[in-house]
Amino acid sequence: MNISTKRAGIPYRVRDVSVDGQTVRVQLWDAGWTEAWTAVDASSHDALAASALLLVYDVTREDTYESVRTWLRSVKSGGRCTDRVVMMVLGDNCHFQRDDRQVTWERGKELGREAHVAFLEVSSVTAVNLETTLKSVARAVLAKESAAAHQSSSNNKSTCSLQ
Repeated sequence: MNISTKRAGIPYRVRDVSVDGQTVRVQLWDAGWTEAWTAVDASSHDALAASALLLVYDVTREDTYESVRTWLRSVKSGGRCTDRVVMMVLGDNCHFQRDDRQVTWERGKELGREAHVAFLEVSSVTAVNLETTLKSVARAVLAKESAAAHQSSSNNKSTCSLQ
């Protein structure tokens, strides 16, 4: 299934991804760096109730890399949702060669390492690493949700005491 639509002025896609024998329905919101995203910025993105955040910059535009760096810094410094949300940094347009790039693979990898999040280069034009990204994020979200459910059930065990 692959559906495109808009909600709250933000375009999004719904995509089914097969992960370890399970079908996971993924909603991909393209908030970009638009005014719509500014309304739901790093300080209030919990309102999205997102399970994952894919922070994408364009390898041919330094300004987008710096925007992702700033946004990551804000999220990490505020401790907002970092324990419950899977985050990944993606460098888009990896099909461009060295002369066309403003951001190297090494810088993208370093940004992911600094923020303690996964990093991949992708191409929305040639589809390089797009399926890998979706499966990786879906798998990480399922693992995080499973761990949270296990933790919750461990904390809710009833106990009896004899007096």
